[in-house]
Amino acid sequence: MSGKRYGLLVAVGLAAGLLGGGLSSRVLFGQPPVAPQPTKPSRVVTAEEFQLVDEKGTVRAALSMSMGGPGMILFDKAGKFRAVLSLATGEESPVLSLGDAEGHHRATLALRVNGEPYLALLDKEGKVRISFSIDKERGPRIAMLDNNGRTRAALGAVDLTKVTARDGIEAQQPVSLVLFDRDEIPVWKAP
Repeated sequence: MSGKRYGLLVAVGLAAGLLGGGLSSRVLFGQPPVAPQPTKPSRVVTAEEFQLVDEKGTVRAALSMSMGGPGMILFDKAGKFRAVLSLATGEESPVLSLGDAEGHHRATLALRVNGEPYLALLDKEGKVRISFSIDKERGPRIAMLDNNGRTRAALGAVDLTKVTARDGIEAQQPVSLVLFDRDEIPVWKAP
């Protein structure tokens, strides 16, 4: 076979293959043999939880409806909780909580249901050791607590309303500094 005939035979074979492939695709699948067009992205995706994972498959962030409200949780490389932003269950009050490298809650910033801000610093056992708050009626307050949860010192609007030894009620100062013993009995105050 000569070179010209061989080239013509190859060209006819290629054309027949392409034409046959195109026609069979149209007959078998009802579509022309072209690459599918990219679909337009959806504007809304609905789910109860979305997770972001790293290259090893470790969940590093989650956006979910957990415990009855929406929240976003961030995790470190070891999978330990490090931060959460959520709306408190049933109250719809925003809460930001930060965790240490062991996954313990160590700081919480929140707005209470009545709109009052609150900041708490916690020990490794999760007990509040110092809190900052602003009461709408009495103003700001700082409280320091012992490891049993008892107030040991307070600055600001401190409620000292109690019956005194003379059966009178002790007046509350709008701003004061009070130190308490382990039974939360004031041992020193000013004014």
